[in-house]
Amino acid sequence: MKLLKLKQYLFLYSVTLIVGFAFIVEISKSQINCETDINPQYKLKSDILADKIFLSTNTITDWTSDMNVFARGIVLGKVNVSDLTKILTKYQSNNDWQGIIYTKRYSELLNYSPLMIDEVVKWALNQTPMFENYSLPVTQSDHYFNMWRQYTLYGYRYAKELNYLTEKWNATSAFEGLRNCRITNSRAFYECNPDTNSTKDLFNTRWMSTANLANCFTILFNETSLEEALEYAFQEWLDLNTYYWNEHKNGYDYARSWKTWEWDAIEVFFNFDKLRRLNGTLQNWDRVYIDLQNRYLVNSWDSHQWRANVVVHSKGSNRRELFGTLDAWMLLHTYFAHFNKTNKLHMQRMLEGEKVIQAWQALLRPEAGLYDSETFRFTLAAEKPVYTDYATTEGCMTLFLMGISPQDGGGLLIPKRCNAFSGEPFPADVFRFYYHNRQIIIPIGAKTTLKFLYGSEYPIHYFAEGGLYRITFSSDWNSIIQVEQIEEILSGIPREPTLTSSSTTEISLIGFQIGLILLIYYKLWIKKKSLIL
Repeated sequence: MKLLKLKQYLFLYSVTLIVGFAFIVEISKSQINCETDINPQYKLKSDILADKIFLSTNTITDWTSDMNVFARGIVLGKVNVSDLTKILTKYQSNNDWQGIIYTKRYSELLNYSPLMIDEVVKWALNQTPMFENYSLPVTQSDHYFNMWRQYTLYGYRYAKELNYLTEKWNATSAFEGLRNCRITNSRAFYECNPDTNSTKDLFNTRWMSTANLANCFTILFNETSLEEALEYAFQEWLDLNTYYWNEHKNGYDYARSWKTWEWDAIEVFFNFDKLRRLNGTLQNWDRVYIDLQNRYLVNSWDSHQWRANVVVHSKGSNRRELFGTLDAWMLLHTYFAHFNKTNKLHMQRMLEGEKVIQAWQALLRPEAGLYDSETFRFTLAAEKPVYTDYATTEGCMTLFLMGISPQDGGGLLIPKRCNAFSGEPFPADVFRFYYHNRQIIIPIGAKTTLKFLYGSEYPIHYFAEGGLYRITFSSDWNSIIQVEQIEEILSGIPREPTLTSSSTTEISLIGFQIGLILLIYYKLWIKKKSLIL
């Protein structure tokens, strides 16, 4: 009788645990594995921003196709940091030493450094071709160094840290090569060959060339401590303000021989901001804030750099650019605190759709020419649309930023980094958008009030302290249910949502309990057999 009761108790207990286990697994799937549990037909009827981001992310076919797509996959919770090794392996198999150095730089920002990376970086350092007379990487097939490949200059530090090929990777020699070309050309350039002392540029030197060359000198200063390298970086800032600042329009010109507004502002301002922070100040830095307001905000959507509510290559052209649109909103969020009251209001109205069309809705309109509403995919340029994973992830990041409207205070603390064309990959070390957890992670300045635009209603929250915050929304994104400060300073990669780790723990515990029950059943069965025998 006692044995029978024990069996009945164990049977009921095991059924309860199995049902509970199935329930938690379903909860985990719906909240974490977010690719299969939403009916796309239902989502097509939704008009909220969060769902639009979700629809586009679901169209990506390969999150490890390149470093930029991968970085945005980190932001959207689609890949793990450890998947970075797949990118490195792919670059190595394609003999792409530049891609490996680019990826290594990004792995540092994610605090991810397995031993495998060191070996692959050594391979890249060995593969890098140098000029005959100067230790400067040859990045172009026609034997030039391109300023948009400035990230390759981190190879000097990697060689030093790995104690590998340090004679080949001589940062002082690289500086001398760039300096000699700068002296000969008497102005900045976008490509150079120090062996022949030849340079390339367009329109009598464009404004982004001054910033990119300045950043090259800044990186080499950090590697050599040569004051002369820093002096040449400052010379580019002086040239920008001497030859490109236009008093008539209160903004910077595209080139010395082309007096117009042009979309590469993020390269210019982020690169020079690095120099400003290194020096503590830069004369005429307030011109950056003046330029940004006149470029993007002074007349709302009728300001100089917009057409059809997205950024154009240059004023008067019809080259609508997704790159430039994301860059514009990164810049506006970064420097929001320095705008005047009127232009702050214009920015808020553009984001929230008050008296003007709302930014994210405008981006998705046919007039913008950057989004296909049938496939939910983006193209980088409206003139010749090609809808790719790369462009679609760029569009998702743009929509993400368009969902945040700063009301007051410091705004978003976006890292000011730019070591490649149109900035680096989106800063995955401090941003997250978890659709199924209804969570975002963002870096916020002190005493900042933000309005969130992901649902049909727009909740507001005040953040007294600056730092990295995880914000959890209600199921419809219309209200905030939790705010957590997860890092006091912007360092390292944000931790994954608590739900992921707690669900794993619960499932592991239940699995253990089920295993224990099966063991008891087995012992009872053995005991019963021995009694029969």
